[in-house]
Amino acid sequence: MDEFAFVNQYEVNEKRYLYWLNHPAVKTKQVRIGAIFRMIWTLLGLFVVFNAWKGFVSGEFGFGAVFVLLTLYCIYRGFLRGNVIGRNVFRQLAKIQGSSKWTRTIQFGDKIYLKENTTASEYCYDKIGEIKDMELYFALVYQGEACIYVAKDGFIQGKQEQFVQWVREQGISAEGETT
Repeated sequence: MDEFAFVNQYEVNEKRYLYWLNHPAVKTKQVRIGAIFRMIWTLLGLFVVFNAWKGFVSGEFGFGAVFVLLTLYCIYRGFLRGNVIGRNVFRQLAKIQGSSKWTRTIQFGDKIYLKENTTASEYCYDKIGEIKDMELYFALVYQGEACIYVAKDGFIQGKQEQFVQWVREQGISAEGETT
């Protein structure tokens, strides 16, 4: 099909990829478990900071220094590790794409066609469970686990304001609705 109702295009880069990672559209079991572990690492970090302070105050500088190192580890595990892993995953994707930036084009016609430098995929509308309206994107939730992110400022054919209604006409519910 050469006729598309909407075409969305944007640049995929590390900043955008990390945004998706830190603002997931689908709250999977893995995302919820990650949030629980971040809380645990935060609480453990507070406990370790208290013991480091206690060690320095009591004159046990070796004890305090060990707890300072443990505090840094807790900060890394609780808040930085996800971005470090995300950057590594993005570097692998960039290697596959042959560039640290590439253009993603999503065409909406009889199916959804997603094209990037070296890859192309097509998705049927009946596999999309819902559309979520996020701050910068519309997220088309694919089989409840993955998302196709549609940039709100990336429409080169069709208008953003009409997109959600059009998607609903394809049988996809908006967040919280049932079809």
